[in-house]
Amino acid sequence: MRLGGANLSRVAVVMTETVALPLGTAVLGLDVPRLSANARLEIAGSDSWKATVTSSNRRTWVLPQADMIVQTGKLSGSVGMRAGQRQWQLVAPGAVRIGSIDYVTRVGFTGPLTYTVQAVAGAGQFLGLPESRPFIGVPTKLTITAKGITGALTVATRGNLLLDLKGEWRTATDYILKPVPGKGWTFDPYISHAIRAGTGAIRLSGPIAPDGSVDLIGSGTMDVSGTRVPVRGYYKRASFATGVVPFWALAAYPSEAPDGRIPLQGGAGFVGGVIEFHGTGAQPASTISKSAPEPAKKKRSTAQASSATPIAPAAAPIVSGGQTLTTVAYDGFAYSAGNLPGANGGSGWTGAWTNTYSSGGNAQVQATGMTYTGLDVTGGSATWGSGGNQVNGSGRTLPTMSSGVVYLQFLSNFGTQTGGGTPQIRLVNTATTGWQGGFGNN
Repeated sequence: MRLGGANLSRVAVVMTETVALPLGTAVLGLDVPRLSANARLEIAGSDSWKATVTSSNRRTWVLPQADMIVQTGKLSGSVGMRAGQRQWQLVAPGAVRIGSIDYVTRVGFTGPLTYTVQAVAGAGQFLGLPESRPFIGVPTKLTITAKGITGALTVATRGNLLLDLKGEWRTATDYILKPVPGKGWTFDPYISHAIRAGTGAIRLSGPIAPDGSVDLIGSGTMDVSGTRVPVRGYYKRASFATGVVPFWALAAYPSEAPDGRIPLQGGAGFVGGVIEFHGTGAQPASTISKSAPEPAKKKRSTAQASSATPIAPAAAPIVSGGQTLTTVAYDGFAYSAGNLPGANGGSGWTGAWTNTYSSGGNAQVQATGMTYTGLDVTGGSATWGSGGNQVNGSGRTLPTMSSGVVYLQFLSNFGTQTGGGTPQIRLVNTATTGWQGGFGNN
């Protein structure tokens, strides 16, 4: 029996009343590579049958287009017909060296003179780096036919080869070979460096030039408090030799997040601004081309906000080393109306509100807040309260921050002021009673 590049011989079929499908054995012969393989035969009908290989008489074969050694002695899979359509599903392990990497491959026989090649693993050097490293296979395939080679051969290696990001970031680099059209077994190399944390994933991708330099485009998302924020950027490097500093920029854009904002705990949110990545060779976000890949912007919503709700300033804070943002403490003033001192809600604080200015009155809690376009929150607000010399001072302790960038966000309406002093916020180290920062007058 002939089947376009294959044939069946020595067919033996057993038919009994207790077996639904006729079973048997046969010898499967292939034209290229020329071999014979013992096979188990299953027949479902006149135009549906399958011969599953159990052993092969040829140990190795060289795939001509690739100079790849294929272990045909370990051939597995089947050849057959299904509803009159030819089915080739044969595979065998292979091995080939391309450049300075030794690849372990899986070679598929998908039809007469039609093959696929997928990397299973690898080991060797790339990017001009001196050390040899292991690689794992990535499920992309080369397809080889009489017309040429298409697809891609990809392996990946773990580790931060491009950026020295700290914390929860997980990194890996795909090394991709794409065939040069019309040039046979000749490839152009590419890399795609993946940076992941939480649900976010950023990729720096592009070709590797003949001199070893790269000019990559960055795109993806960054996980900020559970929201995927679009990221854009670039990465340029003359070589990966020791001492060569990259030239790069990555930035996340909260205004391009779903609904144009990043919701935070208690209903607060970032609106607008830029989150920049920092590190050796980093450039400001203003150097990122507007022509870089950019996700479609979504329409921003309009809602109400509490006067005590943190909001994003005109430019969102820089995130050193690419770390995600973490809420240290929050208070939405969701209390019953009355004195603010003694209230102990919200999260992250280490104590209740206190009156820090005994000569004045107590700040008061109002059940209603203020409105602000782009925020959707719940809670009340804190406001001035009469008493004493008519000055209010309220304070609350929070955990000490010893690293990173610490910032405050809030919504307020100062209104018209009379008398002594002006509205202000002070950050005080209670261990030294020294001022650490603040804003406002007096």
